[in-house]
Amino acid sequence: MKTIYVVVLGALCLLAAKDQDRTPGSNCNMPELTGVPATAIPEEYRSILVAAEAMVKNIIAAMNDGNYNRYIRDFSAAMKRGYTKEDFQKNTALIKEKIGSYVSGSFWKMERSSQNYILYYHATFSKAGEPVIIRLVLQKVEGLLRVAFLSLDSPALRDIGQQPLGSDGISGVATQ
Repeated sequence: MKTIYVVVLGALCLLAAKDQDRTPGSNCNMPELTGVPATAIPEEYRSILVAAEAMVKNIIAAMNDGNYNRYIRDFSAAMKRGYTKEDFQKNTALIKEKIGSYVSGSFWKMERSSQNYILYYHATFSKAGEPVIIRLVLQKVEGLLRVAFLSLDSPALRDIGQQPLGSDGISGVATQ
């Protein structure tokens, strides 16, 4: 059975404070990691976060601008096949109606499950009363990170339920 180490923000802050002029409670700028093997830190961890940050910024900007081709740029082949331009238009209209446009956001945490990297962001949208959780699932495909799943979670989106929009049942608005 594979042992997975759980690394939390507090432990990272304690480690970062060692041999440095920091107290354990100081801001060490290290996000929470769960399910990430200790061997994945720091190089793999950093490269995943850098790549994911660029992907999320691109996806959100494309949503705000209504640019489908830019939106799917980093999607896996399966995601591209299952998420049509019509799906994108319906979902972005629904998102803008329910929670508005993206305003700002920050990385929250990362999990690793098998070959997937699951990254969570807290985001502010113009009409949402509380943070929207963006979940981005990345997989390495032929050495490149690709978006295997994307969801937005907000109370305003939950009332619409999971509505399959693609012909294969893949929905761009996945709610929890």
